[in-house]
Amino acid sequence: MLFRSQKVTDFAEENKAATYENQDNLFFIFAPATTRTFKNEKKAVEVAQEIEKILTERNRILKKKIDFGISLNYGVIIAKKDEGTLKFMSFGNLITTAKKISSISDGDVYLSEKIKERLISDVKTEKHNVQGVDVYTVKEIRHKTKEHKKFISEFIKRLERNNK
Repeated sequence: MLFRSQKVTDFAEENKAATYENQDNLFFIFAPATTRTFKNEKKAVEVAQEIEKILTERNRILKKKIDFGISLNYGVIIAKKDEGTLKFMSFGNLITTAKKISSISDGDVYLSEKIKERLISDVKTEKHNVQGVDVYTVKEIRHKTKEHKKFISEFIKRLERNNK
């Protein structure tokens, strides 16, 4: 039976995710048609981590525990926003891979290989093999600060001066 926390759904939708239910799975889709950006991977990780916190806290407080798994995957979809709802069609194994990884997750946030590659500059990950499937967990989210930008721009200026 699908457990659907309104708090989780509201949080994902506040972050511009579209909600899709399929059997016992709840998907939050970060599509450019709804988010207005093509860089959705880091936001998806942040939302997934917050959802993990919400559900873990719920399990800690209430007697009736829910068994949940969270996975993030990256893939190609054709999407169209129609009358406030996202209509989409996925290609390849986007949905099946997400389902498979979430089924072995056991309450953790697992990343697929495809999304891990897209996040390489924003997120530090650790590889695991769970039930014969390679998955990644988030070790650290790198936040680009003004100090980093300042350092990089000054470094580039020094290089340009040295090359003249």
